[in-house]
Amino acid sequence: FDVNTGEELLKLTPSDGASGDWFGYWAAIDGDMAIVGARRSDGAGLDSGSAYIYDVTTGEELMKLTASDAGAGDQFGAAVKIEGNFAIVGAYLNDGEGSNAGSAYVFDVTTGEELYRLSAPDAEPRDEFGRAVGISGYTVMVSSEND
Repeated sequence: FDVNTGEELLKLTPSDGASGDWFGYWAAIDGDMAIVGARRSDGAGLDSGSAYIYDVTTGEELMKLTASDAGAGDQFGAAVKIEGNFAIVGAYLNDGEGSNAGSAYVFDVTTGEELYRLSAPDAEPRDEFGRAVGISGYTVMVSSEND
């Protein structure tokens, strides 16, 4: 939407969206790029999740992001942020460090390359690390729901 007029500028939709994906549950914008999470998409198993990068001047979908270790139930895309050439995506139910310990992923949005998979140094089951994410410059922040 245009903040000056309230006019709708674009409607973003995923190229492979399906009912129940929860596309748009979390979204963020920076400059001419936006990221939209679809935490319950099923590309790597039921509710594995995904996120999409868009050019907000044209509405073009630029890329689809998924985790390198994507698995059923991870809910990758439950939290998303973008700034400059970087995006961070939370997968708070990822089981890498224990059941629902969670993780977050940093991507280069010019290439779609996953740069880092982040987890809490003191990760424990049910921490839900990645429930919320933030990014500013070269620093990212990741919250843990139950730590």
